[in-house]
Amino acid sequence: MKHAFRLILAGLTAGLLSTLTAAAAPVPVDTVAGQARFVHRMSAGMCDRLAQEGQKADLSKLTAAESEALLKRVMLGAMGDNFAEFSALMEKAGTISPADLGRAIGEQAVLEMMGRCASAGSLLAKIGGARTGTSIEVTPAERPTLLAVTQAACKQFDAENAKQPIDKLTPSQRASLIEQVIGGVFLSHSEELAAQYGDDVMTDKAQLENIGRKVGILMLETCPTYILQAGRDEIARRQSPATPTAKPKAPIPGKAPVKKLPAKVR
Repeated sequence: MKHAFRLILAGLTAGLLSTLTAAAAPVPVDTVAGQARFVHRMSAGMCDRLAQEGQKADLSKLTAAESEALLKRVMLGAMGDNFAEFSALMEKAGTISPADLGRAIGEQAVLEMMGRCASAGSLLAKIGGARTGTSIEVTPAERPTLLAVTQAACKQFDAENAKQPIDKLTPSQRASLIEQVIGGVFLSHSEELAAQYGDDVMTDKAQLENIGRKVGILMLETCPTYILQAGRDEIARRQSPATPTAKPKAPIPGKAPVKKLPAKVR
């Protein structure tokens, strides 16, 4: 069963992390003075613009291509609203490439936006799914079951966070906690999941991954902080340098290396 829960955990972030890690920000959050403040302004402005777009049309019905076009439009609009400050940041870039700084600001604003407005999470999940060929949709028939699982998970995460702030844990501690919470919630809702997806759902790898992605999307709508933290941990893990290959031992100074003699021919 523990292996099944690991699959669920993998599914939770697999479809979403493609968006978060597609071009992981190369410039830390506040390398340039004022960068973090500008990112806050950008994310707030993008959320405001998304809210306005949501009054005109149901954003959940947009295709992946339409979602991506909308994301670009609200990002450019928010940047235009704060263009003077953006230009000032570019002038302070120093040795950092303006292109790298601009890309980092955009990516950091998107990450923060996902935690600010629920509509952004499902929008980005749809874009990420399309990019990786894992595009999925929570159907009206399954939504009540998955929403119950999601709400139970969010409630448990809130309880754990009250005991000890989850963002203060190490990445490995967070991963263990997420596995524990998600595993427990799936187990406690196993009957409902079996009724919705079939008796073998808890041992079906492909189905578990698919359900996990859908729960991840709903978590972005319900309690985005926790799934986003898992995404940031994954970004950091992927960006960490690979363990260097062990170098061959150097010969001891002053001592000639021993040469192996060929075996005697009998």
